[in-house]
Amino acid sequence: MSYTESLQTYLEAWNERDSSIRLDKLASVVHPGVVLFDPLSHMVGAVMIAKFIAKVHSQIAFDRLEFTSGIQKHDHGLWVRYGWGMWLKDQNRMASEGMDVVEFDKQGKIRQVISFMGKLPDKPVAE
Repeated sequence: MSYTESLQTYLEAWNERDSSIRLDKLASVVHPGVVLFDPLSHMVGAVMIAKFIAKVHSQIAFDRLEFTSGIQKHDHGLWVRYGWGMWLKDQNRMASEGMDVVEFDKQGKIRQVISFMGKLPDKPVAE
């Protein structure tokens, strides 16, 4: 499976309302020990990620997540990055946006996702 196909299925899992279909989609494209670093949480494994997605669905009435950029592959290793946007139900604009950095294993499965919310800052941010 290509990294593009894996990421498309991963995004479909985020948009899936049925919990069993969501878990099946995730399990088909992630490494068994997949790790998701999200600003709100840190999860290990497809089951934990699927539960987190369900929690997001229950707390935020979002309609869909979509890619907002192309997928850029890193020259060294099995890393990519891409932009994403979240649309709320009944709205024609993005409610939130961010960027994910993803590492794949050699079989094309997602090994880890580091998710950033919001636009990149224009200037360095003080620590």
